[in-house]
Amino acid sequence: GGFGKPYKGVDVPSVERADALPADETELVNRTAVAVTSEIKSRRQAICDQHPDWTDEQIDAELALIRQDIAAPPAELPNDDDDIVDDPHA
Repeated sequence: GGFGKPYKGVDVPSVERADALPADETELVNRTAVAVTSEIKSRRQAICDQHPDWTDEQIDAELALIRQDIAAPPAELPNDDDDIVDDPHA
């Protein structure tokens, strides 16, 4: 103890530190996308990680929407040539 006296039930102080910087949502999404496309994480797990409060039904619905998006043909982009008007003076 101090000054010849014993310590009396003193708790050891502790400090909890937070991250120095806030989480970067874009970085998290990019890392998740890489993990899914490189097949080290499933889409289901990625959705669970992103939405921990979702039920299994909500996750299944999201996976079904993703499958529909993948199966759908790509949207047609406008052809740049459609905007060209022939110049009658050329």
